[in-house]
Amino acid sequence: FLNFPHRLVAPRWLLVIPVIFVPWLLADLLQLAPDLDLGLRVPIVLMLAVTIGCAALQWRRSAGDPHALAALRWVALTTILGSGLFIAAVVMTRLLGWLPPLDQSVAFGFLVLIYAGIALGLSRVRLFDLDRWSFRILLWVGGTLMLLAFDVILVLSLRLAPAVSLGLSVLVVGLLYLPLRNLLWDRIVDRRRLADDALFQGVLQVAFATSGDERVRAWHALLQRMFEPLEIVPIDDPGPAGALPRLRGEGVALQLPAAASSAPIELRYPWHGRKLFGTAQLRLATQVVALMQHADASRHAFERGVAQERQRVARDLHDDLGARLLTGLSQPSLRDTRRIIREAIAEMRSVVTGLDGGGRDLGSCLGQLRHETALRLENAGVELDWPLLDDAEGLQVDDRLCRNFGSMLRELVSNALRHADARRLSVSLALIDGWLFARICDDGVGGATAGGPDRRGLHNLRQRVDELGGRLDIRDAIPGTLVEIALPLSRRSEAASVDAGRNPRG
Repeated sequence: FLNFPHRLVAPRWLLVIPVIFVPWLLADLLQLAPDLDLGLRVPIVLMLAVTIGCAALQWRRSAGDPHALAALRWVALTTILGSGLFIAAVVMTRLLGWLPPLDQSVAFGFLVLIYAGIALGLSRVRLFDLDRWSFRILLWVGGTLMLLAFDVILVLSLRLAPAVSLGLSVLVVGLLYLPLRNLLWDRIVDRRRLADDALFQGVLQVAFATSGDERVRAWHALLQRMFEPLEIVPIDDPGPAGALPRLRGEGVALQLPAAASSAPIELRYPWHGRKLFGTAQLRLATQVVALMQHADASRHAFERGVAQERQRVARDLHDDLGARLLTGLSQPSLRDTRRIIREAIAEMRSVVTGLDGGGRDLGSCLGQLRHETALRLENAGVELDWPLLDDAEGLQVDDRLCRNFGSMLRELVSNALRHADARRLSVSLALIDGWLFARICDDGVGGATAGGPDRRGLHNLRQRVDELGGRLDIRDAIPGTLVEIALPLSRRSEAASVDAGRNPRG
């Protein structure tokens, strides 16, 4: 301990040890000492005391060096514990005369701890776990020694029978020591700066911060509260995608993958450099990172939902409200214009509130669309051919189907009026095997719908069809343009929809 883990004295000063103790032991061998206690047992006990003092000096010298402290803690514990138990069982018992000594052939087993501790400490195997191992041994041995000491006190002071004394000792130690041991373990080894509820609240606050920079700052602040590292630095090699937290530098650093809008980072020198990261901290970091990534995914899903809702509102305003206002502008009388405007206001309310999820009668929905389309085309001088579909009466479908199909039809009618220069528009509908098939054809110039100037409208058409799991086909006809739409009456995946539906011809 004068040389490990740091050199405390110059090598020449190590000669003081044999200069003092070798003559003392020689005096015992030559029978110059007055008795065996003074000649042999006292110097052995004194050696143990000097050893403990040197270890204490090393502890003070190693402050701020977590690697050295971890190795010193383990080597000092096993060395002092092994030799201390041997001396207590063989030397101290004879020196004090309280209890009969343990046979040396048995007591030599305590010295195995010394060699095991030195081997592990010098080889630095799992250095970051030596803290936990050393405290486990210390608490176990402490409980055993407390039990034996209390048993000896009861036997010697109260003169109790050995069985009664041992029973009382087990009872007292169990009631006093075990809760104390758990308290010491939580305070010294499994130190957690944050309770579970505070940790969960902190993760949510980080995940739902208003901006990426704020999330990064809050994430680093949370890690600072958890582990108190001296440094938090970005790393260039984050490892493979989806990598888990990992220990680096024998526990001096903990690498964390990307989370909370932060790049992969490395925490260095936990608890202000007093300890190393261990497997307990690694497990905690893994759980917190997984929780944070789950919260990030929830936030991303929320943000995607907000963006999709904004797109829906913009698309519906463009398709539905725009079509109605265009119809109102072409009305010959103020009365009809006001009626169309009132319908546009009602449509705007439906768009803003996002009424969906309920059921609607498909026949009523198609009837309203037919009437609206006929009115628009009549005012524009365009003929409509739309046979009635009796099979749709009383058929309940999702409101999303009615709303999206109506928006698509309005967009197609608007394109035909603005770009196709059509004089006739045909709409045919069919219900086959749970699918709604629609064919919309005009006799215009052709290419107006597929490649006209209103490309945003075409994008909205395809997006609406994709949301419902249907199919859309737009191609030139002779004359005009033909649009075929296939929509499932019930919600299903797009892949299943493509496999299940058949598009009728003719």
